[in-house]
Amino acid sequence: MPTNTGTRPTKGVAALGIADYDTSTVATIVPQLPHLSSDQLQAVREHELAGKNRAGVLNRVDALLGTFDAEEVASVPAQRDDADDYWERYRRTEAEAASKPGPAPLPEPSYFTETPTRKTALPLRGLLVSLLVLAVVVTVIFALAKNVDRFDDLVETNDNNGTKEKVTDVLTGGELRAEVTDWRDDGGQAHISALSRDVTKLSGAGSLTASERETACNRLKNDTQDASSFKAVPDATAQSSWSTALGHFKSSAKLCLNGLGDNDDAVLRRSTAELTQGGRALDVVVTRIARIVA
Repeated sequence: MPTNTGTRPTKGVAALGIADYDTSTVATIVPQLPHLSSDQLQAVREHELAGKNRAGVLNRVDALLGTFDAEEVASVPAQRDDADDYWERYRRTEAEAASKPGPAPLPEPSYFTETPTRKTALPLRGLLVSLLVLAVVVTVIFALAKNVDRFDDLVETNDNNGTKEKVTDVLTGGELRAEVTDWRDDGGQAHISALSRDVTKLSGAGSLTASERETACNRLKNDTQDASSFKAVPDATAQSSWSTALGHFKSSAKLCLNGLGDNDDAVLRRSTAELTQGGRALDVVVTRIARIVA
């Protein structure tokens, strides 16, 4: 997990709108960001830049601030520019000139009066050319769409239970966003949050009693098993980091319980190292998912 070295917060933590912000992980912070106001999001951004500078938090804040900016721009009424005034004066001048007597208009060219069919021949030819170009464009678009579907590779990944699930490696933007959003809402986010709480609890193991630490290690073990039996992340990059995180958490829980049982500080330190590696991989998963569904 990233650590804060030499940070100086720019605003009070209470102004961020998120409880225990400085001790929270990316996985805990990101789901709460959409509920904050634009001022609170800006405060979070400044605090994060001056502190831990975590990409997962900053990317999500920037995406949400961009949404607020777009809404503010859309609410500003359109203003009349100088061009509108110019054309209004031009039309008024034309109307005044038309009301005054002037020279007789020039006669229409003979090629229009003698061959009136030419007036419609040219527009009709242009329409036919436009239709032909449109047909070619539509054909090319359909061909490209088929090529994209043809190159959608399916990669088989093994979960920790030995079962195989197919993970789509290449998807269009909209399809990937929908698949990953479904994974998150169907239970993926719940597993991420549970593991994040376990990491936060065990990161302060120095203040825990042996009994409390054993309880936390057992909870990490059970939460890791539940997450391992859940379906794979539809995005291959996120799934790779997800598998890495679960592997570290499984090892950390086992080492923790063994170290407590044997009263072995060296084993407990190895457990903490595994926990840290798992937390970093979990942050990568959170950042990747936030970028896809933004």
